[in-house]
Amino acid sequence: MEILLPTMRKLPFTSEVKKDVTAREDMKAMLIKEIDADMTPGEFRAGELGMKVLGFVPSNFNLKEALVQDLLRGNRAFLRPQDEDDAPHQRSPREAQEAPDTLPKG
Repeated sequence: MEILLPTMRKLPFTSEVKKDVTAREDMKAMLIKEIDADMTPGEFRAGELGMKVLGFVPSNFNLKEALVQDLLRGNRAFLRPQDEDDAPHQRSPREAQEAPDTLPKG
């Protein structure tokens, strides 16, 4: 990424990019923590209820769980597959050019 992004943006980084790795099994908890940091439980619940009242989602829909699952699916596109369930989605040529597989092998 440190090579790819400056090339795409045509701007160098102004400071060192810090690296952080989250294990697959910790991703769900991390995403829930990030959602909870973005808004209070009351704010999230109000948004969920508003969507239900307006008919955007069914009344028994668990919005947070659906959001987390959607984010996990999106993140899997950038992981090396461990099995068939983790296989990345088919990327368009543009996506492949903008975000090639830069994960280390091994």
